[in-house]
Amino acid sequence: MKVVATHPPVVAVGETTEQAVASRGALATATLAPSGDGIAYAARLVQTAMADILGHDPAVVELGATEAQPVAFRARVQFLARLARLQSLRRVDWLWFTHVGIARAQLRVPRQIRRPYGVMVHGIEAWTSTLDAERKAALQQARVRVAISPHTARRVAAAHPELPFIDTCMLALLPDVEHPSRIPADVRVEFGPHAVVIVGRMSATEQYKGHDQLLLAWPRILAEVPDAMLVMVGRGDDVDRLRAKAAVLGLGRSVHFTGFVPDTALRALLRHAAVFAMPSRGEGFGLVYLQAMQAGVACVGSRDDAAVDVIADGETGLLVPRQDPDAIAGVVTRLLTDDAMRRRMGEAGKRRFDSTFTYPRFRARLASVLARAFPAPTQER
Repeated sequence: MKVVATHPPVVAVGETTEQAVASRGALATATLAPSGDGIAYAARLVQTAMADILGHDPAVVELGATEAQPVAFRARVQFLARLARLQSLRRVDWLWFTHVGIARAQLRVPRQIRRPYGVMVHGIEAWTSTLDAERKAALQQARVRVAISPHTARRVAAAHPELPFIDTCMLALLPDVEHPSRIPADVRVEFGPHAVVIVGRMSATEQYKGHDQLLLAWPRILAEVPDAMLVMVGRGDDVDRLRAKAAVLGLGRSVHFTGFVPDTALRALLRHAAVFAMPSRGEGFGLVYLQAMQAGVACVGSRDDAAVDVIADGETGLLVPRQDPDAIAGVVTRLLTDDAMRRRMGEAGKRRFDSTFTYPRFRARLASVLARAFPAPTQER
C-alpha cells in the first residue's frame, strides 16, 4: 500500500527543527488491510503519519497476516528476509514495529546489522502475566516502547516491572474523506430512537468486549425502555453463541447482529445511534470510542480498561464496573431516557475528539516520540 506524504517533514508541536526525525525509517507490520482489526487500523495510521513526518513514504515490510488463517511458515521467512535485507544494505536507520508479536523477528536479525527499533504496545498481549520470554526480549531490546494509552502503559509496567520505561502515544482516527449519513442498504438494521451500538470482534477465545454483559443487562433496560434495540456490529466465531444467549434471555428482535460493517458504513450507522456502549475489560485504547465521539454519540465504557483515558466520565459518557449488569443497565437506561443529557454528552464527546484525537494531533504526538528515539543526524537538520 502506497502512502503519499501530504505535508513536508514535520516536528512535534513545541519542538524545534533541531529535534527532527532521522529520515530513513521503516514500518514493519502484520497487515495494513482495510478489513483488518484495530491493530491494522493503527498500522495504517502510523504509516500515514510517518509519511508526513519524514516527508516521503517509509519503507514497509508487511507480514500479510489475516484473522482467517495462521501465517504460513514461508510468509514468516520472507518477512524476516526482507527485514534483514533492509538493514544489511543500510537502507534504513531505524524501524517501527506495530505489534510486539512481530517485533520478535528483529531478534533473529544478526546483531551486527541490526538497526535500532521501536515497538507499539497495544494492550492485553503485553500486560498479561504470561508474557513469553521472546516477546519480553523484543520489548527490552527496543530503543523505545510506546503504549497506545496511559492505561496500557500502567498495566504493562505493573505486570512487568523489569521492563524499561514505556512511553505513551494515544491513537486517533485517520482523516475522513467521506461523511455518510445514510446506512447502506446491505446493512439491514431498523434503527429506532433508542438504539445502543457495540462494535467489536466476537471471538470465543477473548470474550472481553462486553457483549455478554450487555445481553445480561438488556432485560432490565427493556423494562424501562421497551423500544430499546441492541445492535452488535462485527463478526467472529462467537456470534452463534451470543445469538443463542440472546434467545435464551428472551430478547427476541430487540438484539440485532449486523455482521462485518466497513468503516464508511459504520460511520453512517453510528450517526443513527442513541448510545455507544462497550463495557470491555481488555481494550488497550478503543478506536471505536473515537468513532462514536466523532459522530457525536454519548459513550458507555468500563472502568477496567483504557476507556478511562478516552471517555471523560460524566462529561462525554459514563463509566461502569463491567461485571455489574445492574450498573450497566442503570447508566444505559439513564442515557436513553434523558435526551438532554445524551445530547450534551454527545456534543462534549465531539469537542473532545476535535481537541485530542484528530489525525494532526496524533501526528504531532508520534513525531515527538520519534524525534526523541531516532533523532536526525546533524547533516539532516
